[in-house]
Amino acid sequence: MTDFNTIIFAQITDLQGRVSKQDTVIAALKAEIDRLSMTSQPHTQWIPKTPNAPTNKKMPDTPVKGPNPNRAKVSIPYPTMSISDVLNTDETVYMEIRNGKDSFTTAVCNFDGTDLTVMEAELATSIVGLKSSKPGEILYKFMESLHKDGHISKTFGIAPWKLCFVKRHGVKKSLEELR
Repeated sequence: MTDFNTIIFAQITDLQGRVSKQDTVIAALKAEIDRLSMTSQPHTQWIPKTPNAPTNKKMPDTPVKGPNPNRAKVSIPYPTMSISDVLNTDETVYMEIRNGKDSFTTAVCNFDGTDLTVMEAELATSIVGLKSSKPGEILYKFMESLHKDGHISKTFGIAPWKLCFVKRHGVKKSLEELR
């Protein structure tokens, strides 16, 4: 009987490891889909009606492990970082917003060690010269300008660090990845 229990325990442990790896892959794929679609519209998930439980619920951003879909969302917080922890002085940052099925428009910023300054902005020249230590402030003004001028149909909410990129050693990396 002990050998049987040991075998079952080993199989359960193996399955738990596999599920954990799959959850990680799913979370990474969802993040990539969000980045590519650049929308953060809330998704709804149908949950069977149980007493005192809603029938629709906002899906968590991270996968829920185990059989309980009502369990609280578990998030892994990023360490608190400022932009100067991620960027090098005089580094160029590209902010990209999708403005068509297969096209993006870009704002090009320079980082002076403290602030980002918009040097160029396709389709949104009104923000050239804008300066901020917060990439989100610039990104959302860029988005608002594009929306106001009819270049994008709607504004959206997304973590700004996902739409801000640098090129290091010939490789394009988002600030989110560098974080």
